[in-house]
Order: sequence, then structure tokens, then C-alpha cells
Amino acid sequence: MAASEGNLHPSDWSPDGLYVAYTSSEEPGIWMLPMEGKQKASFALAASSCHERRPAFAPNRKFVAYQSDETGRYEIYGRSFPSTGRKWPVSSGGGGGPRWSPDGRETLYMNAGRELVSTRVETDGTEIRIRESHVLFFVNLSTGLSDSFFDISADGERFVFIRSLKASSPLTVLLNWDEALRN
Repeated sequence: MAASEGNLHPSDWSPDGLYVAYTSSEEPGIWMLPMEGKQKASFALAASSCHERRPAFAPNRKFVAYQSDETGRYEIYGRSFPSTGRKWPVSSGGGGGPRWSPDGRETLYMNAGRELVSTRVETDGTEIRIRESHVLFFVNLSTGLSDSFFDISADGERFVFIRSLKASSPLTVLLNWDEALRN
């Protein structure tokens, strides 16, 4: 995908297929890889010493939502694309795994209480205006998820989740295991 010493984590394709948004284990920030042209040099959309993860393009490709721990916990932010350097906080009580609704009028993310939150946004092509947020429902997610907690159907009416069927895995404690090895 791109030359890097670390692990690359592609998160999203732009709706027009011209860019792949990814993160790297070696270089902090959100990176964009152009898919057209002879020189496919990556460039940073958001580069800082914070952990920025899970970028997601808006349907119009003019904005990217992502999570960052710059406040000490993960929150959701929106940023213009290509970047003007401006960013807008979307969440205020923690958040991860952002997605855009198919019409681009909402960002959706999981909060710290494992609830799916919808935040209405308005855009004029250059700025994001954050409107009201509300919890949609609680989700019992599996542990050890990839960059995609959930996704939204093309009509915006349904969600798909990775869900845990059990509350937790059983814990097995083996006592006197060293005696069993000696016998």
C-alpha cells in the first residue's frame, strides 16, 4: 500500500475511490494515499503526537471524521478534506469508530457506555456545524474488534454490528499444575 516500517491500518476509501485513509503504527496521525497518478505519495490529514484513528470520509468527500485522544480520552472530531487545518469536536463524552450517515447529515459513533450516538451536522462545504446529539441504543459489542465496530446500510435505515453472544469467556484456573507435570 505505502512504504512504511510499521503496520498500516487502512480504514476507509473516499466515496469517489480516489483516496484511502489509513493510520500507521510507526507514524502518528491520519494519512491519505492517492489512488490515481504515477506518484502515490501519502500525505498527512492530521498529524500530531496524539493517537488519531479510524478515519471515515463523509459521502461528499469534503470532510473526514476520526477519533483522537488529544483530550486524554478518545473523542470524535471532524476535519475538512483536503485539510485546511481546521477541526471540529463532534463528541464530548468519549467516542470511537465514527461513521457518516449515507446522506452526510449525521455522524454516528460508539460512546464510552457502548451506546450508538447520532450527532446531527450541517456542512456548507467548508465548515461543519455540530447540532444536537442523542443516544440511539445500547450495543453489546465483542472485544478485540477491528477498525469497523459497525456500518450503516446505503438507505440509512439499518445497522450491522459485530456482537458478542456471551457476556464473557469462561476463566479456567488450573491448580497444582506443577505436580501434574512431575507425575
